[in-house]
Parts: sequence; C-alpha cells; structure tokens
Amino acid sequence: MNLASRTSDPEFGVDLEVLGIVSVNREEWLATDLACNLLDITSVPLYETLGDEMLNLILRQTEMKTLFGSDVCLRTVLKTVKGNPSSLKQVVSFDPPSPQLTELALDCSVQILLYKDLVTQSLGKPDIDCL
Repeated sequence: MNLASRTSDPEFGVDLEVLGIVSVNREEWLATDLACNLLDITSVPLYETLGDEMLNLILRQTEMKTLFGSDVCLRTVLKTVKGNPSSLKQVVSFDPPSPQLTELALDCSVQILLYKDLVTQSLGKPDIDCL
C-alpha cells in the first residue's frame, strides 16, 4: 500500500513523494517521520497555528493525498478542507477515531485508516512499503 502522493517541484525539476503529519510531539509522529526518511518520502509537517488559508495552500501545492495525525489535529485540518478543493484521500489516525472525526471524514470523502493497523500489517515484512 503506497500512501505517499507523487508531486513535482518545478523550481528544482524533481519529482517528490509527499506525506503529511499533523500532531503534537509523540512517538507516532517521530516513527512516521523516520519511516518517511527511510523510504525517501518528503514529510510535510502541518501545524494548527498555520491558519486555514495556509493549510489549504500547502495541501493544494503538495497534492497531498495522505495525512497522519492525532484525532484532534486531523479534525482541525478536515474542518479547513471541508468545502475546499483538496487531493486529500485518507487520514491515518494515531488515536481511535472520534465520532466527530468520522463525520468530518465522511463529509470530506476522506477515508480513515488507523496507525496501529498499518504498523500491524507491516510487522514481519522485510520490504516495508506501508507508507
């Protein structure tokens, strides 16, 4: 399963694979960022303090299709995405999804995946490609 999205950087003429992370500092954030580094994926950290306009701009420019994060932070981003064009297709929640996250994901046509399920799927696979 490849969750990273391909995009290009016209300024430098390179193709990139990108994946977003939005959360307070925690073990899953670090593990996701390290996995991105190992798999040559560009992690794009998003912060709630960026504001709606900047979050939407970053999501559009990176053509991000997957965003990892905590339930609370994912809700904040999905509230911003709701009603705006976005390539976001799935979110990977570090926490069990709340009813609010589930409802927002449905409204935005975004699938919710669970971080612990991805980790469980990847255990025992020498060629980890879950991101």
